[in-house]
Amino acid sequence: MEFWEPSYPSMQQVGLIEDETGRTRFTSWKASRQPMVCEGERDRLRAVAKNWIQGRYSITLTGWSEVVFPERGRWWA
Repeated sequence: MEFWEPSYPSMQQVGLIEDETGRTRFTSWKASRQPMVCEGERDRLRAVAKNWIQGRYSITLTGWSEVVFPERGRWWA
């Protein structure tokens, strides 16, 4: 993961997320009220908006998106 300084006050987070298939730009808007994504933590993103920005694929977390952190709050960990 790589995070950047948001370019607009209405942005909560912006950066690159990565999995085994590659890296993708993501944006989370404050109005979406989504939890912060942290570096080194596994997450599952569902119902994200898909976009093309400057010829590259990106995703945006919206109010309809679901962010799940499978390893957060595991009492046996």
